[in-house]
Amino acid sequence: MNTLGDRVRFLRGERSQAEFSALLEVSQSFLSGVERNLQTPGGDFLRSLKRLTGQSADWLLDGEANSEATQPSPQHIPLFLTPVPAGAPTPGDDHVETWFSCQNVIPHPENSFACRVTGDSMIGAGIEAGDILIVEKREAQEEDIAIVSINSELTVKRIRSINGVTYLYPENERYKATAVSEEDSLTVWGVVIHSIKPH
Repeated sequence: MNTLGDRVRFLRGERSQAEFSALLEVSQSFLSGVERNLQTPGGDFLRSLKRLTGQSADWLLDGEANSEATQPSPQHIPLFLTPVPAGAPTPGDDHVETWFSCQNVIPHPENSFACRVTGDSMIGAGIEAGDILIVEKREAQEEDIAIVSINSELTVKRIRSINGVTYLYPENERYKATAVSEEDSLTVWGVVIHSIKPH
């Protein structure tokens, strides 16, 4: 790893450039330029990289200090800072709070993440405020509980299709289902495979 670009690629690991650039709050094209040594990153980028990976600035810049640098192991997944609303959707972000250990629990940790829940719209499915959801990044099927972004607002709901229309269903009679129209922008972040309750 002779160059800064080599070290950034190493720290990115198996994550896509789109995912890693979002975590660093830079554009994907800028990250690509850094990795190919075509862009010179400033202090904000290096500080974000240090915060995200824990690597020292000296190692990031010249590769000499902290030469035993390691990235999070495949047995860890990101736990995102912003809670996922189980209620009305709210805007989300890509900030990682910490890395969640998942050894012997999650079938595909390299393709999973964790997030906290707020709200009470999914209590009928046993999902309550403060729970940690383990989410596998894949397309949702009928009746899956999924983390979705609808019109750039993040929420957790059950996916149902009725007469060709996709609905986001709560598991609490106090809330109404949301029909997804052709004008709506719907992105499925992943499917909930586990929920963990604090004690």
